[in-house]
Amino acid sequence: MTYCVGLCLKDGIVFLSDTRTNAGVDQIGTFRKMTLFQKDKDRFFALMSAGNLAITQSVKEILLQGQSINGKNLWTAKNSYEAAVVVGDAIKQVYERDHEALTKAGLDFNCNMILVAKSKAKNLACLIFIQPVTLLKLLLRRVTSKSANPNMENRFSTEY
Repeated sequence: MTYCVGLCLKDGIVFLSDTRTNAGVDQIGTFRKMTLFQKDKDRFFALMSAGNLAITQSVKEILLQGQSINGKNLWTAKNSYEAAVVVGDAIKQVYERDHEALTKAGLDFNCNMILVAKSKAKNLACLIFIQPVTLLKLLLRRVTSKSANPNMENRFSTEY
């Protein structure tokens, strides 16, 4: 089991994650499950992951490489909502690539993430929990926020 905690406090953000991995009863190792992203002083992201290590590391690498997914990456996202959608799209990309092989091997697609997004310009921070079910909700919100309720996206937004 992986432990990830994110707290938004008055004076800043606290995030913690464990490093234990378990490939069996007697195969316990350590691996960093928190990744920090900071390209400039304007924006900062922390991504904490839980689940299948191969899946979560694939998602992390897509994000670290700055791959453009649907025309966006973490550095071009306008707000924290779009950054969460970018992470969700990276999870979806890994799912589309790997889910058949995982299913054949009898493994579940297990990937949960907490994204911390902080904008220095507005001194705002946001914590977003992302998991496969949440991914579907984010994609639905992205579609409905533009038509049905234009203010819906603002609940997730930390403008950059």
